[in-house]
Amino acid sequence: MLPKRTVTEYVKEYALIILGSAIYGVGFEFFFYPNEVLAGGLTGVAMIINMLTDLPVGVMNIVMNIPLFIAAWRRFGLGFVIGSFTGMAASSVFIDLFSLLHWEATDNILLAAIFGGLLNGLGLGIIYRAGVTTGGVDIVVKFLRIKYQYLNFGTLMLILDVAILAVYALIFNTLEAAMYSTIAMFVVSKAIGVVLYG
Repeated sequence: MLPKRTVTEYVKEYALIILGSAIYGVGFEFFFYPNEVLAGGLTGVAMIINMLTDLPVGVMNIVMNIPLFIAAWRRFGLGFVIGSFTGMAASSVFIDLFSLLHWEATDNILLAAIFGGLLNGLGLGIIYRAGVTTGGVDIVVKFLRIKYQYLNFGTLMLILDVAILAVYALIFNTLEAAMYSTIAMFVVSKAIGVVLYG
């Protein structure tokens, strides 16, 4: 039987989730978004929808995640869903809150890809370190891993992110922005690795 967790452990976990979400929001809203560098996962899909419709990225991210969380609740349990929903909701709220500032850290797309990637990866790494995810593609990959166990988590994430990037490049006919987005995703993955594994 697993030991009961203390209030302090819960507070620490959710403090990490909020901190990581805020850092993720900074990287997205002040670096990625103004330079049209696509974020990975469902946030990237929400960004594409925003470019086409002007609907808020954070709101769209929450809406698209709801059916995934319902499915995850049935399969992976309430504990995983509550923590991950907090991470997804907090990061989405920070994205939309920071968008009200109408500020960009740089208009250099390469710097935006690198430093936005560092901040996004740092934020996600802190959230993952708390033992949860930000939902979206992470949940999709968990389901795919049930069927395709020979593919590792990172490979499946990469496949889905590349597919989202391809759609982005085709819709907006912007191969160069997609290339910079690839650099950003690489930096994000490396930053996550540093936070999680040192």
